[in-house]
Amino acid sequence: NSGDPDAQAAAKLKELNMVAENYSVDEIMGNDNVISGVILDFSSGDYGVEGYYLVKSVKHSYGANHTMSLELLKVVKPS
Repeated sequence: NSGDPDAQAAAKLKELNMVAENYSVDEIMGNDNVISGVILDFSSGDYGVEGYYLVKSVKHSYGANHTMSLELLKVVKPS
């Protein structure tokens, strides 16, 4: 099913020849450009993650501040 986030993520990882680990990040500063299927580079480790992650799903919350909660797949190129 093309609407299934797991299937989309698996297809993207297969295309990129990468393996993955699942992570969740809650209440991170929001950005409307963050959508399912994009790869983010976390460089600081501030959110307990560092490196490249494929966004499996994202929930944006708008209020006093724009925040988002992310379901991520860590992408690591095989050696």
